[in-house]
Amino acid sequence: MLAAGWRAPGDGYPRSLMGSIAHLRQTFLDAQHYRTVWDIYRETDGASRRPGYDFALEALQPVLDGALPVVFPATRLDEIDRALSLANEFELRLVIDGGEEATKATSRLQDADVPVLLRIDFPAKPRRNTPNLERLEARARTIGRQVTDAMVQSALGVDRDTRVTEPAGRFNERLRLWRERVGTPATLATSGLSFAITTRGQHNAGQFLANLRLAMEAGLSHDAALRALTVGPAGILGVDRQLGSLEAGKIGNIALLDGRLGEANTRVRWVVVDGVPYEQAPAAADDPDDDDQPDEPAAETAEAAGDDGVPVETDASRVPATRTGGDVLIRNATVLTMAQPGMLEHTDILVRDGLIAQIGRGLGAPGGTVAVDATDAWVMPGIIDDHSHMASDGGINEGTLSITAQVRIEDVLHGDDLTLYRAAAGGVTTANVLHGSANTIGGQRAIIQMKYGVPATELQFDDYPRGIKFALGENVTRRRNRFPNTRMGQEAVIRRALTEAQVYQAQWDDYEAEVRQADRRVAPPRRDLRLETLAGILSGEILVHSHGYNADELFMLLQTLEEFGVRELTLEHALEAYKIAPEIVAFGNRGAFVSTFADNWAYKIEAYDAIPYNVALITEAGGRAILNSDSGERVRRLYTDAAKMVRFGGLSYRQALETITVNPAMALRIDGYVGSIEVGKRADLALFNGHPLNIYSRVFMTLIGGEVVFERPGDRGGPFPLAPKRPTPSGPAPRDANRRYAIVNAEIHPVSGPTIPDGTLVFEDGRITAIGADVTPPAGATVVDAEGMSVYPGLIDGGTTLGLNEIGGVAVTQDSAESGVIQPDLRAAVAVKPDSELIPVARFTGITSAVSAPTGGLVPGQAALIQLAGWTPAELAYVDRLALQINIPNGAGALDIGALLGQDRGSDDDAPTADEQLERLRELFAEARSYADQRDQATQADPRLASYDPALEALIPYARREKPVILSANSAAAILVAIDLAAELDVRAILRGGQEAWRVADEIADAGLAILLSPLTRSPSDPYDPYDSVYASPLRLHEAGVLFGFQSNSGSGSRQLPFHAGMAVAFGLPRDVALRSVTLSTAEILGVDDQVGSLDVGKRADIIITDGDPLQAMSNVRYMFIDGQPVDVDDNKHTRLYRQYQQRLSGQ
Repeated sequence: MLAAGWRAPGDGYPRSLMGSIAHLRQTFLDAQHYRTVWDIYRETDGASRRPGYDFALEALQPVLDGALPVVFPATRLDEIDRALSLANEFELRLVIDGGEEATKATSRLQDADVPVLLRIDFPAKPRRNTPNLERLEARARTIGRQVTDAMVQSALGVDRDTRVTEPAGRFNERLRLWRERVGTPATLATSGLSFAITTRGQHNAGQFLANLRLAMEAGLSHDAALRALTVGPAGILGVDRQLGSLEAGKIGNIALLDGRLGEANTRVRWVVVDGVPYEQAPAAADDPDDDDQPDEPAAETAEAAGDDGVPVETDASRVPATRTGGDVLIRNATVLTMAQPGMLEHTDILVRDGLIAQIGRGLGAPGGTVAVDATDAWVMPGIIDDHSHMASDGGINEGTLSITAQVRIEDVLHGDDLTLYRAAAGGVTTANVLHGSANTIGGQRAIIQMKYGVPATELQFDDYPRGIKFALGENVTRRRNRFPNTRMGQEAVIRRALTEAQVYQAQWDDYEAEVRQADRRVAPPRRDLRLETLAGILSGEILVHSHGYNADELFMLLQTLEEFGVRELTLEHALEAYKIAPEIVAFGNRGAFVSTFADNWAYKIEAYDAIPYNVALITEAGGRAILNSDSGERVRRLYTDAAKMVRFGGLSYRQALETITVNPAMALRIDGYVGSIEVGKRADLALFNGHPLNIYSRVFMTLIGGEVVFERPGDRGGPFPLAPKRPTPSGPAPRDANRRYAIVNAEIHPVSGPTIPDGTLVFEDGRITAIGADVTPPAGATVVDAEGMSVYPGLIDGGTTLGLNEIGGVAVTQDSAESGVIQPDLRAAVAVKPDSELIPVARFTGITSAVSAPTGGLVPGQAALIQLAGWTPAELAYVDRLALQINIPNGAGALDIGALLGQDRGSDDDAPTADEQLERLRELFAEARSYADQRDQATQADPRLASYDPALEALIPYARREKPVILSANSAAAILVAIDLAAELDVRAILRGGQEAWRVADEIADAGLAILLSPLTRSPSDPYDPYDSVYASPLRLHEAGVLFGFQSNSGSGSRQLPFHAGMAVAFGLPRDVALRSVTLSTAEILGVDDQVGSLDVGKRADIIITDGDPLQAMSNVRYMFIDGQPVDVDDNKHTRLYRQYQQRLSGQ
């Protein structure tokens, strides 16, 4: 047998799974070519040139002949499919080593006559009420360490204190999967598939025999087990004439047992090898080889848990309730066709065999056709994500070389990536899965469908053109140990590669011409998969998708590709595409497509000139712009990103939706199949409970080829229509020397009270003096007529790094994290930069105040409440020393399994553990209280005797409950630790973060704590969490009675704050609670509700005037006042660049 693998050792090529597969493919092709040229040489009696002799390629000839089988490691279904595909491509005799999920591929394995060497290295049995003991057992199995009784008791001691119990549904699913796993041998035996049981993956004989017993208890018969250990492996290995059974003439390999195989007390007493007997010593009572399974605690049960009502998501629950078989009638919907005639109301869509058969009103359908009532629902084409890395295994980069055009994403797809399901829940039906951006010319892409749970072979879109990933800029140049290290070098790589491809193609053209004229076989050139792919770019068969940010590198690529006759291109990310919009539109046959982010910026230096008007400027220039995710999370909400394009540049509703439907379909050359709702096209559809651009809407059903791939259970919700945008005037208001203003004819939303439909708001010297429907503007006041607009209090971001950090990845602009673990006397207020470009950008969506907070270490310092306008740090920070920041350490509340097993922590050996850090916090606050008491006593006696410690001095108001302490924690366990710590320290605590707060909402409520939630733009932390668990977390907290606000936890992302509240409404949160969460609730949590958070007499005049709901992604802030002074919302880095490059388009 030839042993093959998926990974090569070392740091050279190949380093990724797809690189390994490409290397294998090239190797087998070379072996075939080697055979061909030798055959031709022999046929011509040596008339042709004698080929060179290659020992490795010679050794592969029996493999190509089928005389020597190839063993591939493959445990998961996608790995098995991968091995089957490669074996089929080269007609190899395949043997699977592993086979954990072989039961999912039995028919394909049997059809291909592929046996399995089955590993039975079963995981530890799930334990619901003892999670730390389960983790201990799992780690011990992995490293082959015996679990002692003392270790068990330590784990159980921690488990008894654990309050975050595993949901019953999660435990039951894990238990089911475990039983399925141990039942694999029995299932394979029943199927008739040829298999043998191996000891691989197990550390000792005791573990192997224990697992064999588990398999037999799960249904593997004694005879089947015996065959799988004797006759089966002998046949698979081709030694059944010598081994496998006790017959005359066979080798004398014999095992003598003192009982029946598989019985608990049976032991091997003698082993005879080639006729030589070896006596086996009886196992000692405490022999670690005797059995690797410690006795289960008495309280532990093996039965499924009863329903506890905690929501979980399993593969079974992800299967839609509605099954259509590809035939479905969608009735009475508002259909956004993205084609002519546009939007159709009260319209039916009839789907037959996966294709759209009819569109109209009152359509009938053949008997048995499933009908979906879409009354008060909106239907749009399935969303297409042009830039994704989902469902790919083994690394998205083969970055070892500058050119890896031979590697293919399609070789490493897998259908069990939860991103597929979660993307479908966001209306996405198709994704362009790209190689990463580590090298100038990367690998080939795959276009896939959001069909979660299917084999990788069924993921790919039918009949799509091939494509390849290029990359420019810093992603490539930062690898200093490989050419290129500059953008000059990147241009040279592309030019050299395409030139070499021209030479390669010429060789094949010459060969084909020679074949046409020759009267004998002609030796072909060697197939080079890398050059073959590059030649496909030149012929137009392979489309180029190029990562790049800056205008200069994008311009270089346009020029270089045009020089080589390449006429199709999609620029990926292309954050500065707006600077060269005319050149992009003029490229090639139909202009280059621009596939970009909606509003990401400043996360690295290349993104500092990124503006959310990029799409608008490309569209205005006549180009086609696309919004992509490049994220397993953002892909779930691309329709919200599309809505932002109405705000940023004034795209029409249809143009905004084109960025995620028609335009990516055109760029991928699949617009003949998808991208619009037209007769004859595939029925890839997304159904919403409101207009897709309304942030309060959500997807309730997604179909691919007419079959439902996602269906939200329960009440549909909605409807959430969308009114046409109406023109409104824009600020800023003129400055009043007396600082006296009146806003009239406005719909006023005080937040603290009912809406005033047609009211007046008066403020003077920075404070609100009157509000109501019958208020008369005072004489001499500057009047702002807000007719047709709405007035709200300025929004408050409960946690940012605004003014402290500027550009991600550029250390000299990062000022939020000091060295050292405990730095309580550090103050954000002294470091905020009034001229930060991030501050006016944050104002654009209505934020007038923000918590600017230090971030590093255990106690990083004190946050400040800043207003987003001012000339000096002192003007910005209107509440200095707002709150003390404490970061709950990672691992808090969990058992240190590695330490329990005596494992080396490596470089972290000297770092304090989570428990040690928590103990240091307790000591620190005790020291602060003692210091404060001693200082008070000394001050009373003689102030000169009072000692001074800056750290302890800074802690006094927090230790004495005069000011709040903000505890950052995200996991449920860490949040509970924070709750306990707050009680122990006796501080005024505020929780911050809370990704898993929904799990412990009742505990937070019982503790009487409030929380500042991190952005909802995070994926669920556990594969069993419902897809919407993060989105619905605010609703769960609201239902539990927890006061909460929102924080962006960012600087560049601060302007996203209102959208998080809006998304929470889509998943059940009342709209008034959502609005309160970014205004008055946050002010109350921070203890500044006497100053900000609502429009009340006496409060600061932090006011925004909008043309719509501020939580909507499409709404614009037209006027803003901060501390009673008008602020020009439209004066920021993004709007300035927008206007500058608009002038270029207009020729000014």
